[in-house]
Amino acid sequence: MQKEILAVRHLSLKLNDRLLLKDFCLSVFEGETLALCGIRDAGKSVLARTLVGEFPDYQGKIILNGKTVQPNECVFPNIYYISRDNTMISNMSVMDNYCAIRPVASKLFYNKKEAMKEIEDVLKSISLDLMPDTKAEKLSFAQAHLLQIKKALSLKAQIIILDGITEDYSNTEFDSLIALLHSAHNSTFIYICDRESPITRVADRVVFLRNGRDEGMMFKDTYDSNRFQNILYEERIETLFSRASHRTNQVILEMHDFLDAYPGLNLEVFESEIVGILDQVGDNWNRIVPSNLNGYTIEGFHFQGRPVRDLEDAVRGGLAFVSFHCDKDFFPSMSLRENITFQLLRKFDYQFFISKRIRKFVDAQYLKWTRQKSDTDNWSVVEMMLFKWMLSNPKVMVVENLTAGIPPLAKANIFQMMNAGVNDGMSILFISSVPEDCFRVCDRVLVLKDEGDSILIENTKDKEKTHFQKVD
Repeated sequence: MQKEILAVRHLSLKLNDRLLLKDFCLSVFEGETLALCGIRDAGKSVLARTLVGEFPDYQGKIILNGKTVQPNECVFPNIYYISRDNTMISNMSVMDNYCAIRPVASKLFYNKKEAMKEIEDVLKSISLDLMPDTKAEKLSFAQAHLLQIKKALSLKAQIIILDGITEDYSNTEFDSLIALLHSAHNSTFIYICDRESPITRVADRVVFLRNGRDEGMMFKDTYDSNRFQNILYEERIETLFSRASHRTNQVILEMHDFLDAYPGLNLEVFESEIVGILDQVGDNWNRIVPSNLNGYTIEGFHFQGRPVRDLEDAVRGGLAFVSFHCDKDFFPSMSLRENITFQLLRKFDYQFFISKRIRKFVDAQYLKWTRQKSDTDNWSVVEMMLFKWMLSNPKVMVVENLTAGIPPLAKANIFQMMNAGVNDGMSILFISSVPEDCFRVCDRVLVLKDEGDSILIENTKDKEKTHFQKVD
C-alpha cells in the first residue's frame, strides 16, 4: 500500500471576496505522478500556491508527513514549486542557479570545484549541451525546468509541483521531461495541465477541478478518453455557455476533411451563429487561416453552396479572415484602388470634411455594435483589426485566436461586437486555444484533441439537454 505523504482536508480559500477553493480534499501518495486538470480558473494553480504557503489565509488543513502544516510555515524544500515562468535567476550562471537557495549547512560558501563536477554530471544526465557558466537567460523554458527538477531532486524534495510548465514544449522537450520523471524513482510529482494528451503520458492518476471543487478522478489503468472529456466539459456544461443560440437552419459555410491531422473531419457553419474550434494542440488554425490570401487555394471548403477554389474571390464575396497572419493594413474585400484611396484618406487631418465624415461613420458603427461611445483612439490592435473587417459587412468571419492574452475590457468589446454582428445575420468561425473564450461566445464548440480525435459540444441553452458527441 502506498504511503500518503500529503493530505488536503476541506480546504477553502477566499481572495478579494471571491471563493477560489471550496471544501477541496486531496491525497497525494509517495512515488506517484498526480495530474491536476481543469479549464482555466478551475483552481489548480491556486491550490499549488496555497500548498507552498503563498496564500496562508485558508480554511481547512494541509497535512504533510502526518503533521498539520501551519498557515505561515515554510515547506521548502519538502514541497518544491516550479511554474512556467518562475524558473531561474536570469543574470546568474547555470551553476550558481543550481547551487543557490540551499539549506544552510556547516559552510557558508559552496565548494566551486565540487559544484562544477556536480553540475557537469547533471547537465550530462539530462542531455543538455551547456557549459556550467552559461547564463540562465540563454536557456529555453524546457532546459530551465529540467535543471530545476534536478535541483529539487538533489534537495530531496518529497513533492515537486510542475505548474503548467509544458505549455510551449516541443515534442522532443516533452520526451526529455518524461524521461527525467521516469528516472526519478520514488519521487512524487504534481503535474498541472489542462490538456488531455500530456496528462495521459505523464500521470498515474488525474484529479479534475472546476471552480475550486473536486469534479472527479481517473486512474491510468482505467483511462477513457470520452470520460475524460465528459468530466472536463460535459458535466454542468450549461454553466459554460454564456449565450443562447439564435442560429437559422441555413448552412453558409461547409468544411469537409479540412485538417490533415484529423482525417474525415467535417463541420458546417449556419447563418447567425458562432462556431468555436478549441485547439488543444495549438497549431491547427494555421491550416484554416492562410498567411497570404493572394492566389491561396484550399480543398474542402464550400461557401454559400459553391466550392472555394480561390480564397481571394471568396473574400470579395463575403468571407473575412481576422488574423495576425494577414496584413493588418489591407482590406482584401476592397479593390486595390479602394485600398489606396483609404490609405491616403488616413493621412488627412481631421479638420478636412471627408475625414470628418469617415470619423462620424466609424463612430456610428461602433455605437451600433457595442452600444457605447466610441473610444477608437485608445483601441488595441486586435479591436481595430476586427472592427475594420466588420465594416465590410462580411457574411462569414473566420477569427483566429484573437483574444488570447488581451486585457479583459478589450476582450469584452470584441465579444460584444461579434455578438452584434451575429444578431445582424453574420456567421463567425472562432478559432481559439482558450476554453473559456469559446464557451463564452459560441453556439457550438469543436474540441480538437491529439491523435486525430475531436468532440463537438453544442450549446442548447434554454433547451432540454446539452448535446455532446464524438465527431466522426
